[in-house]
Amino acid sequence: MQKIFYTLPGTGKEIAVLIDHAEVWIDRILIPVLFGCSTQDLDRTAIEEATTETWRSTRHAQLLAVDDGKGGTGLREHFSREFVLSLGFRMHHQAALAFYRWAGDALRRLAPPAEMSAEGHLKAAPTTLDVAALIESYLPCFLLLNQYDGHRLPITGESSPIRNELSHPEAHSAISALKDRLTGLNEATALFGHEKDESFQGTLQSIAQTYGGQYLHPGIGEQAAHLLYSVIKNHSFSDGNKRIGAFLFSWFLEINQYRRRPDGRPKLDALALTVLALLVAQSRPDDREDILKLIQCLLS
Repeated sequence: MQKIFYTLPGTGKEIAVLIDHAEVWIDRILIPVLFGCSTQDLDRTAIEEATTETWRSTRHAQLLAVDDGKGGTGLREHFSREFVLSLGFRMHHQAALAFYRWAGDALRRLAPPAEMSAEGHLKAAPTTLDVAALIESYLPCFLLLNQYDGHRLPITGESSPIRNELSHPEAHSAISALKDRLTGLNEATALFGHEKDESFQGTLQSIAQTYGGQYLHPGIGEQAAHLLYSVIKNHSFSDGNKRIGAFLFSWFLEINQYRRRPDGRPKLDALALTVLALLVAQSRPDDREDILKLIQCLLS
């Protein structure tokens, strides 16, 4: 194994981790440092759940040692990057995903190359390597899908304070601008954006509702999720509910400086937002809470 150093985003602090031919390992005592939390927050139950539920059929299930010398199971000293990611989803820490991505890059850069045969050919099958790389690239997707099916989606990340509320006059003006653009493309009718009643105004008021000076939906991601869901599901407009919902969702994120990731990429591109709007439209009322949590997860 080789020791390499991971720089904690936003702090410049480095922590030492280990890398071998196929994995990056972090010392158990450094996980609270990675997550920026206390040791007490890393309760054993969450660790055991992450191990047994997510990695039951893989070697990561062996992170729980067979015997701790007291008739029970003890925790091993080092955790893999996949385990850190799984635990991070339960702990609501974006730091886990950042570490996972960095570890993947480190493996591609630093892991020993595949063995060569006497004839100079790679012994490892290219198909196997391609499958492994694909799994790594989409692992967060597979975790979220499983957690969605199990009704245990976490709300990841900390609540971001609301910078700007979306008022009814501002929303009405923005919708008019969208209508003009779509009409010019022959993609909107005269009924687009026409409010059938006062329900849309009620939606905006409900999302920004406060109690004791505090938002009932505290955080940009939570308010944005309710905005997208409510506009699409309430059918407050004679035409264009899905398009208006998707547009106002993006506009609300933009005015709160929450639409893009630190590297400048949008958190949801046009195709992802299209799929999300269709998912909301086709979802059952019983799926409401899971859908709202999923939207917030995708924004974290």
